[in-house]
Amino acid sequence: MDSFLILVQQYAENIVLYTVALFLCISFVVFIHEMGHLLTAKLFGVRITKFSIGFGREILGRNDKHGTRWSLSLLPLGGYVELFGYDSAPEPMLWDREKRERRAFTKQERAVAFCFKPLWQRMLIVAMGPLANFLLAILILSSLYFVGGQGSTRPIVYAIAHGTAAEDAGLRPMDQILKLDGKKIRRFEDIWEKSWSPGADMVWTIRRGDKVFDLPIKSRSVSYHDAKGIYREHGRVGATNFPSVAFDQIISVNGIPVEGQPDKARAEILRSLGAPFVVEIRFAQDRQDNFTVFPVVEMNKDLLDPNSDGYELLRLDREKERFYLRHNFLDSIWYAGAKVYKFIDESIRFLRVAFFRDDGEQKLGGLVTMGKITGKAIDSGWYTFFMLIAVLSVQIGFINLLPIPVLDGGYLIFFTYEAIMGRPLSARIQDYALSVGLILLIGIMIFANVDDFIRLFY
Repeated sequence: MDSFLILVQQYAENIVLYTVALFLCISFVVFIHEMGHLLTAKLFGVRITKFSIGFGREILGRNDKHGTRWSLSLLPLGGYVELFGYDSAPEPMLWDREKRERRAFTKQERAVAFCFKPLWQRMLIVAMGPLANFLLAILILSSLYFVGGQGSTRPIVYAIAHGTAAEDAGLRPMDQILKLDGKKIRRFEDIWEKSWSPGADMVWTIRRGDKVFDLPIKSRSVSYHDAKGIYREHGRVGATNFPSVAFDQIISVNGIPVEGQPDKARAEILRSLGAPFVVEIRFAQDRQDNFTVFPVVEMNKDLLDPNSDGYELLRLDREKERFYLRHNFLDSIWYAGAKVYKFIDESIRFLRVAFFRDDGEQKLGGLVTMGKITGKAIDSGWYTFFMLIAVLSVQIGFINLLPIPVLDGGYLIFFTYEAIMGRPLSARIQDYALSVGLILLIGIMIFANVDDFIRLFY
């Protein structure tokens, strides 16, 4: 009974820790987002009436010498910056709170009102929120890559897919790749980047035991829908470096069917360890391959321990710790920018699937999903936690750029119309659009969170 109470107490403490950490992450990312708006607005002489972290009733607040109200509000999931004259566009009228009526702007007010600023300045003020999020992500990632190194995979082949260029070229598991087209490489990602283009001709310099030799290889085109339903089409060699495979992905071992039978899969794997053998793996909805692998007993001892996290996991790698490759200052920025670009590209691909492809899988995550991700990041250490903040920053920046009224992207659509037509969209149409956008946004949030809670019990 005492052990049960201790377990419940630890679980409750973890939930509190993860929840607080999640709110702090979101608040920090939103703070940077809103500061992007605020600093750009100040640059162009727009008066800031309020800056709030969170929504709802104000908990703490103060006014600075410029008349800006800085607030911490009750609901910490978000925030906003209130610009003077922002809600007055496209009609240049101001609501007088004392007289409780609309009136014209004075000359002094026109000079600091958002709605009277040139169109390009208004667009930049709105766009700098999401851009600030992208810049924050680049700053975090480049710092991680410079100080701790970029999480990478060693250029060692762990598995060879059958019927691919790698098998035809004679590659084997545990071959070490020393050079690509005569240039020394330090991580497997350099190979993936080159082979991602279909029909890419390459020369790999291989070390196999005491021998070093060159192998010409040409990537082949492959297309499929991945586990999230995203359509992929790219080049592929077939030599891979994935560190482990979960049992629910394994279809057969040495031709023996084991799908949905973890005990049988475990028995067949234990019987085959210590020598090359074949596993059939499903990586995507419509893609499965036979791989020749050569896992060792030492890295798979958890298969004998039912209480271990690796009890239903086949480990292919032979490294106990993850490999981090440190970059110089400029390379860190380059790789960080490339990573942010990849995050945005993946978000666009995922968005298409989430709204236009229904396969019964969960597409949108709410607070429960975010809480689980935050918990895993905290348990994994500071590096993963800062990676989470970077990813969260990119996601918030990307979401705010969606062409939904009430989001930054919606206002940019309004401004684009104004730029093309030479006049702003009518106030009535903007109000309708903002109402629809707000309903849509609230609906998505409710759906994501309800779906989260339902999946807790199924």
